[in-house]
Amino acid sequence: MRQKKAQNTLKKVQETFNHIATEFSASRQNMSHDFENYINYFQEGQKIVDLGCGSGRLLTALKKQLTHFDYTGIDNSDELLNQARKNFPDTKFIHGDQLEIPLQNGACDIVCNIRAFHHIPSRKLQLKALAEMKRILKPDGLLIITCWNIWNKKGLKYILKAGVKSIFNAGQTGHKDTLIPWGEEKKIKRYYYAFTFKELKKMISKSGFKIIESKKSSDLIIIAHKENRPNILDIPFDNISKKEAIKKV
Repeated sequence: MRQKKAQNTLKKVQETFNHIATEFSASRQNMSHDFENYINYFQEGQKIVDLGCGSGRLLTALKKQLTHFDYTGIDNSDELLNQARKNFPDTKFIHGDQLEIPLQNGACDIVCNIRAFHHIPSRKLQLKALAEMKRILKPDGLLIITCWNIWNKKGLKYILKAGVKSIFNAGQTGHKDTLIPWGEEKKIKRYYYAFTFKELKKMISKSGFKIIESKKSSDLIIIAHKENRPNILDIPFDNISKKEAIKKV
């Protein structure tokens, strides 16, 4: 996706979740099974950042698992944050964005990005978000990231629509820039980048993380340690530009 279009898409994503916040929050209350694949990575006393926290549903699972931990929820939707504060009035929720996380370097032990990363359009912005996640992690900190897996019978029609659209808009968007309807009337459409499992793992590895576990089901799930080496955006290239390097990821 071209950068001007990507910036407009980011704004649209934010507006959409502000609009559907109450309904979206209600729809996610009974989905604790989403966390079964990685809940055991959380340990007592950890500083945990829930990036793209929505209405804070991860916190319910954490409270069942742990008795002592430091949690911060971050989202760029004010309306979803209002829902989170209603659900958990004594918890720290702050307004922030995946691309500019309002925390200091090395601020946490774990960054969770649960079904939020796929709302970022363009490779450039995706890499920037990963660099931010790496920045706020302590040395050897843990990244838990999940994205929808829409490479299936149900999702393929949206990928095909995106492909056709990319032809007619002269490449302003790409075949993985999908729009998926929300609600019974399906008038509201949410942006999803249709990551493949291989693509997501490769991008995370090249952004300075060592993958320790990965799983593909209805979600693409990656658990990775922060490595103390530069990510791809920090490396000075002699014979290749950063722009070319990003395309190779």
